[in-house]
Amino acid sequence: MLKEDLDRGEIFATQPRAELDARLTELFRNTRTAFEEGGANTLFLAFGFLKWKARDASYESFAPLLLIPVALERKSVVEGFK
Repeated sequence: MLKEDLDRGEIFATQPRAELDARLTELFRNTRTAFEEGGANTLFLAFGFLKWKARDASYESFAPLLLIPVALERKSVVEGFK
């Protein structure tokens, strides 16, 4: 199933379509607003995470190992996001 999605140029998601569309719309609006107001891209794709814990902390933290700047585009509501 994953290979078929990649062959079509799509990314597999476990969320239902309606929830995924709502999250992508919110992400699209937030990153567009941040770019328009601050002039910087704030959307990155993270690959790999380093799990670490401070000596005096009771919780674990995660830090991305590689960040790739990306853009989320939408030509129309019908076409969806790219």
